[in-house]
Amino acid sequence: MEDIVKEKFAELVSYNAPGGQLYVALKDYLKFISRCHEEGIPILGMEGLERRANRWYPRIDLIADYSALTKEDIQIFIEKSYLAAMDFYQHLPQQDNLHICFTFP
Repeated sequence: MEDIVKEKFAELVSYNAPGGQLYVALKDYLKFISRCHEEGIPILGMEGLERRANRWYPRIDLIADYSALTKEDIQIFIEKSYLAAMDFYQHLPQQDNLHICFTFP
């Protein structure tokens, strides 16, 4: 799924991690999750990371896991993961160096 997202939303991806994870800058977060929702791509989880001095620092206080939603019908999973991601955004610190690593099913 990461390859599909990477291809469709390349302009919004700030970093492609070696493991295939996609990082999105906070400034592009809302546009990214809206596009996922429009394209019918559910979000499995997210993790916040700070970029300082060319290094990534995980923010263990900024983790969201929606794996419990995988038991739902795919359309319900897409909708609930989008709404949860919108709610997650409300609690993110508005920092220029904050990026979100997305995981997809």
